[in-house]
Amino acid sequence: QRQMCIRDRRSVDCFNSDGAKRAKAHYNANVLAIPAEFVTLAEAINIIRGWLGTEVLGGRYQERMEIIEEIEKENMK
Repeated sequence: QRQMCIRDRRSVDCFNSDGAKRAKAHYNANVLAIPAEFVTLAEAINIIRGWLGTEVLGGRYQERMEIIEEIEKENMK
């Protein structure tokens, strides 16, 4: 998985639903990129459903997101 951050946007490219769920749960990814040349329509639908149905986790993942948000505030004005 590759991630890209633009202030207030957390994008991740996903090739399967497990990666999409992890990106949402751990990084609160709010932009999902699905590579059409590697993923079928049925797989894409499964990826999207998994991503939409996943809740963002707290705890250490929230702490990680707060660190990322601080870096964004300092470097992306």
